[in-house]
Amino acid sequence: MLELIQDGYNGFICRNLDEFVRHLEELANDPAQLITMRRNALLSIQQTRADDDDDYQLELRSPEILLFFY
Repeated sequence: MLELIQDGYNGFICRNLDEFVRHLEELANDPAQLITMRRNALLSIQQTRADDDDDYQLELRSPEILLFFY
């Protein structure tokens, strides 16, 4: 299985609410890290899609936060 989320690189994998809040505060307090993580996420998605469909294209839009719990 392809791992889409690389913890700390293009997103965070939160195991509980405390981790979620900590990471959310971390990004809120460090706009440069948020921008870097957004770019890394976009590049990861583009690379994944390019492997499947060369015509697929994503555009950077307003900040969106995806949360994954397991």
